[in-house]
Amino acid sequence: RIGLKVGVDIAGGVLVVTLTDIRDLKGRETLFRSLFDDNPVPMFVRSQSTGNFLNVNEAALRLYGYSRSDFLDRSLAEIRVDGTTIRESDGREMVLRHRTADGRELDVIEYTSETLVDHQVAILSTIVDITERKRAEAHITYLAHHDPLTGLANRTVFTCELERAVVSLKQDGRRFGVVLIDLDNFKTVNDTLGHAAGDALLIEVTARLKELVRKTDVVARLGGDEFAILVPAVECRSDVEELGQRVIRDLTAIRKVDGAEIVIGASIGAAMIPDDAADIDSLLKCADLALYRAKQSDKGTFRWFEAGMDMRQRERRALEIELRGAEIDREFELHYQPIIRTQTGKLRGFEALLRWHNPRRGMVSPADFIPIAEETGKLDELGRWALAVACREAATWPRELVLSVNVSPVQFRKGDLVGTVGLALAGSGLEPHQLEIEITESVLLSASSTNLAILKQLRSLGVRIALDDFRTGYSSLSYLRQFPFNRLKIDRSFVREIGRCPESLAIVRAVIGLGASLGIDTTAEGVETVAQLEALRAEKCGELQGFLFSPPVASESVAAIIGTYFEEASRLA
Repeated sequence: RIGLKVGVDIAGGVLVVTLTDIRDLKGRETLFRSLFDDNPVPMFVRSQSTGNFLNVNEAALRLYGYSRSDFLDRSLAEIRVDGTTIRESDGREMVLRHRTADGRELDVIEYTSETLVDHQVAILSTIVDITERKRAEAHITYLAHHDPLTGLANRTVFTCELERAVVSLKQDGRRFGVVLIDLDNFKTVNDTLGHAAGDALLIEVTARLKELVRKTDVVARLGGDEFAILVPAVECRSDVEELGQRVIRDLTAIRKVDGAEIVIGASIGAAMIPDDAADIDSLLKCADLALYRAKQSDKGTFRWFEAGMDMRQRERRALEIELRGAEIDREFELHYQPIIRTQTGKLRGFEALLRWHNPRRGMVSPADFIPIAEETGKLDELGRWALAVACREAATWPRELVLSVNVSPVQFRKGDLVGTVGLALAGSGLEPHQLEIEITESVLLSASSTNLAILKQLRSLGVRIALDDFRTGYSSLSYLRQFPFNRLKIDRSFVREIGRCPESLAIVRAVIGLGASLGIDTTAEGVETVAQLEALRAEKCGELQGFLFSPPVASESVAAIIGTYFEEASRLA
């Protein structure tokens, strides 16, 4: 069988009949229809003159959500979103936006070529759906400029905004400032309540910062718990400082996250161009130095950059390097300060205090190296060493004396504190009731169930627990409901002012009274004068500690102090 096409015509009075073999033509047509209809790529054919659709394949119907009849009743103008041609290269490829039957908009690439349909020129369109690709590209672009958690500008955008501010300064002379914000106690919240709570806190902080700034200010998250605010067009420095104080006030007011009570705050450092620096890098460095000083001097404070901060920072870095490389057994030692019973004057025990004898610097103040050790995590290693050595030395004392050892939040977060205490007791032979662990309120920030569980495990060993630097604030009182402490140590700032400030005396009286009503002993630290001694004795404070009785002494001097007090007790007996 053959396929023929018959043509009849009259030319010059002659009947002309033509026979054409169309087997190849039909084959090509069948192949085209097969490639069109069954193609997984959406395709349609439209009239070049009217734009009406002439044919459509199944893939296109699935993409646009129409039935065949509904689609063919439409024209290209009805599925194309007006004004959305994004790119057109050579007229054969266009990036467009099309609308589906349910109203969704698609980003597509349309490839076009001419064809013939019933001897009429038509346009064959091949469609590539790039909607998800465009969304992914947009998301990548967003992430490149924003913090994914808070949606704030990131460091890249913040730097660009600083550069724009520099241009503005050169054009109209408008000064601008940078405020760096570091959250106080954020690590404690993160470690004790989990990263989800930490993220929730960062989102809450972001919301509050946005409420505090002007529309022209730029808020960014630089990483971790550090935020920054660009304050353009500053009229006077007090405007920046007032913003900083509002930030501290509002962030300190955050009391709960994910239903858990927390204590949070903010330390702030600020600098301005051209007042403090001439370029962006110097400006950020100055603000960072001011932030560091704010955190070092007293958390929850605002500090401007000051000349000389850079030198202090270099000195701190040098100290940190030396501390990291310090040989604990050779460079560190323990000193002991006596604890005296108020009413009898008898020796109750000693508090072990860490000292660093630096080979180059000599004795380094604990106020200088303890914060660095805590920040770097070195304090965990130092704390384990101090506990083992103190227990070993205290095991040689009379059994009625107590050893008091400070334990930092770092030791709660890192390592096995209960195991460390157990090993120190077992290795030294010290009785558990002779050991008193001192903790500060920061250990109990966020009412950490984990840390409370650790304290209960320590108590189950027979170890005593003291709360150091106790105050009468709400958070301090709430801790007494959660854990039965053996001892409250009154903050030395109240003891120092007890003779001059009626409020300090009232607070000391309240702490002693509270302790007595709960069956908790009290110790006053920092007793330096006879007047302070008499005032504390009159208030019936249980124990005293301070330079009035003895400064901290090296371990070899402890035996002499013990001998003096016990000989005195023997004579009185």
